[in-house]
Amino acid sequence: MHARKVNWLSLLGVLSCSLFVGCPGAGDSIQSESTVTGTVTLDGAPVEGATVTFRPEDASGSGAFGMTNAEGKYELNTSTAVLGVAPGKYKVSVTKMEAAASDAPSEDDPSYGGAPKKEAAPKHLIPEKYSRIESSGLTADVTPGENTIPLELKK
Repeated sequence: MHARKVNWLSLLGVLSCSLFVGCPGAGDSIQSESTVTGTVTLDGAPVEGATVTFRPEDASGSGAFGMTNAEGKYELNTSTAVLGVAPGKYKVSVTKMEAAASDAPSEDDPSYGGAPKKEAAPKHLIPEKYSRIESSGLTADVTPGENTIPLELKK
């Protein structure tokens, strides 16, 4: 009887360990089957500092995003533990904005008080239509494996 109890406890211990080791935790990541990279250009010139967003046409999927470097190159990431992008069809937007300078005093300024000043709207540095999924006209089909998807914008 005692030997059966030890075997049962050993089995429980092995199963418990395999559950914790076999499942990724909050800090772990899982490699997806697809990577997406590319270059964003505006009238043939690379666009630095733009945000590229891929939204899946299938509403149940997860989106992905990336930022362009000085050469206009981007690599997409997701906000989940999965590295890479799920294969599928995506609508794409590209946004590059310049924050408007504010002339409103800060709370530390002795002149602070009264009604807040209306701040100027941020300025689009590429045509505004590209910043909205609905109007960008940009789409992508992500396939399993490595994907290079250039995004060629026009003024």
